[in-house]
Parts: sequence; structure tokens; C-alpha cells
Amino acid sequence: FLSDFGSSLCLKSIDRLNNIGGCSTNICPSLMPPEMVAKIPMGTSLSDFSEYWNHVSRDAATMCAFSPHERQDISECIETLLQTSRIPRISIGNFDEDKETASGAWKESISSSLDTLDFDDLPRELSECSSVLNFFHVWQRMQSNLILWERVVRPRVDEENEVAFALKVFDDRPNAPHDISLLPFDLLVPSVKVDVWMFGVFLYELCSGGNPFHIGYQGDLRGADAFEKLYNWDETSAARNIEENIHDPLAQDLLRRILLPESERLSDIASALKHAFFNPKSVEAERLLEKFDERQMLRNETVIMKKVSNRTRTLIYHSMEKHCRIGFTTDQVTIPTSLVVLPYDIKWNNLLNRPIATS
Repeated sequence: FLSDFGSSLCLKSIDRLNNIGGCSTNICPSLMPPEMVAKIPMGTSLSDFSEYWNHVSRDAATMCAFSPHERQDISECIETLLQTSRIPRISIGNFDEDKETASGAWKESISSSLDTLDFDDLPRELSECSSVLNFFHVWQRMQSNLILWERVVRPRVDEENEVAFALKVFDDRPNAPHDISLLPFDLLVPSVKVDVWMFGVFLYELCSGGNPFHIGYQGDLRGADAFEKLYNWDETSAARNIEENIHDPLAQDLLRRILLPESERLSDIASALKHAFFNPKSVEAERLLEKFDERQMLRNETVIMKKVSNRTRTLIYHSMEKHCRIGFTTDQVTIPTSLVVLPYDIKWNNLLNRPIATS
């Protein structure tokens, strides 16, 4: 499979769960299928969701108190301190830090890297760190949680309709809270159809140069509108989006079978690979291309009149509809009407009492 959900995104060590969406792996929201999006009503359900992810949102809020420039300066300062002191990133046994680190000189180094803050002005969990190694671990955790919160976890709120949209993910990292009963949705079990959807998104991006949804440069869905669009994705929205952005007829047909709700999607990758898109010289490919050309010709020769003036309506009545009413002696003929143009004249023959063709 393209994504090994059977191992990498499953939580198997907590309460015997076997679900996709564990955030210990790098989840890309723009690749997730509609069934991975939850619609959460404002109120108790959203509060429960926030409580479950409180440890992540709290760290994210702490990091947001720093400017991007300050976060970068602190990270570079810590890296320099660790390299200078030759302190391993993972403490082994009772590792003794050098005298400079133990004396608190490292705090002064971090303070000097900040323009407007002193070390003691940092958030409490950081300012109370007893060593540079301890500070490094806390800072690393906060950075990780900031990225996780902003790209994956943070619910996108629709204030007008009093709902929020969020991905159906959970925290499977070591020492994380595992009370998934707080999550206001059911977690998904591993499914090959998730891989099929992701394969479809990859193919869509190859053929169009973009994603079916509004995303940021890091692959995160932007705003409640993008989440709602994915949540409500159906065959109609898929057909419209694919027709507008995919120009390859064979790719269009394949994506119309892949980028669908779970129950209508192709069952596995093998079925997708059998499609004519991957065998453009096959009889099936020729049939699909002919069908596409017919639709294009019909579309090119069709004129859509969204608004008809009274003058135009009168012209149509006296030119086509009126003659049809006379010819077919019926009041059920309405526009648009199809008339057949014959390659010869028809005149009435009084002797035969019927119309005859003349050259």
C-alpha cells in the first residue's frame, strides 16, 4: 500500500485498539479521505474534544507567545549549548552535565538570545527547568505539539452554524493521555479504501498540479470551509471538481471512481491499476476516449440561454414552436424543439392528397 496504516498509524498497545489516525506518525491532512473528518457540535462534545487534547493545545499556546524569530533563536541557542557541552540529547543514567551548565550559565545564554525577555520571564514550565538538557526536552516537546496542533489537531470552527470540524485522530505517543472516551467520534479501523483515496489524491495532483481542496504549503487544510467541503464530499462534487481541473479523459474517468465516499470508492489499489488510464492503447481506453469526444462535441454545440427576453421568446414562438404546433396538431410541443432538415423539398400533391418529395 501507499501508506501502511496497518502498522504506522494504528494504536495497538492501548486497550487493544486497532485504529488509524495515531499522531505519532506524520499525518498529512490534505491526503485524508472524507471518513476521517468529524463534525462536532459546539458545547459538550467540543469541550470533551478540547479536554482530550489539552496537553497539546496548552503547549501550542505557550509557543505562540514567542514570535517565530524568538523560537528560532532559542532553538539555535540550545543546539549550540548542547554541542559545546557535548551533552547527549538522551540522558543516560545519571549523566553529569559540565560545570558551565550546572552553574546556570546556560540560562544567561538563552536570555542573551532574546531581545525583550529574560530567562525568568519565560513561561513557568521553561523557567523552572534545572538544566539545559531538561530545557531541551521540554522545548522539543512544545515545538512538536505546536506543529501537531496547528497542522492536524486544532478544530476548525464554523461560528455561524455552531459546529467544528476536526480530523479523527488520537494521541498514541508514549506518556500521552489515552482516555479516548472523551473523543466525540468513533475512530476508524484500518481500511484499504483509505489507501485508495490517497492514491487518488496523488494522481489528482500529478494531473492537475494542485489538491482538490484549499491547502497550505505544508499540506494542511485551510479553514472550516475546506474541512466542510471534505466532510460533505459526494459523487456530484467529485464530478464537478474533476471535470474542471483534470484534462486527461482517462484520468477523469479513473478519479471519478476513486475520489468518492467510502461506500462508493474502488475497493483496492489493484482495481485502480486495472483501469484504462494505465493501458491507454487498450480497447477500453478507446471506448472511453470516444465517449469523451462525443460529450465534448455535444457540449461545444449546445447553447444555453439562461435568460430569454420577450422579443427572443416571440421569435422562437413564431419560427419553430408555432410550426410544430401546426404540423403535429398538439399543444404539448415546447421549446427547445428539434426539427429535422431534409435534403429535398416537400410539396403537397392534390391528386394524391399527401406531401411528396421533389428534387
